[in-house]
Amino acid sequence: MQAKPFDTLAIARDLEAAGMANGQAEAIAVAIRDARADLVTKADLDALESRLEARLAALESRFEARLAALESKQDARLAALENKQDARLAALENKQEAQFAALEGKQGAQFAALESKQDAQLAALEGKQDAQLASLEGRLEAKLANAINRMLLGQVAIAGLLFAALKLFG
Repeated sequence: MQAKPFDTLAIARDLEAAGMANGQAEAIAVAIRDARADLVTKADLDALESRLEARLAALESRFEARLAALESKQDARLAALENKQDARLAALENKQEAQFAALEGKQGAQFAALESKQDAQLAALEGKQDAQLASLEGRLEAKLANAINRMLLGQVAIAGLLFAALKLFG
């Protein structure tokens, strides 16, 4: 929208009719005309508003693009950090499992060695008991054989005495 044309002659006449001197009226009319040249119209304000809205929209687009880029960068960094932490955690878990397995292996070996030692001691004890039992059985058999021999000798002696007594008395 353009400003209405300014008629300096009409303004000067109106001022003269109101009682102002012609030179003063013309000077005031020219001053008003010159001052109006610097005035902003609605069209000027609308155009300025459109340009400002366009610049603001461009800034908003750039800001959103930069924000999206930053978010993407942060997401990538966070994902990389999570992957790094997951890898470290997995490595620690593997190390711990290996240590547990080694400890179980060591304890298993110690248990097997202890069990083997106990088996050897038990076998030695059983061997010693078997030897003592065999010795005892041998002595018992010898005593039994000796007792049987004595009984037989006693019976032979009795039989001999009976036989002699029968011969003597009979």
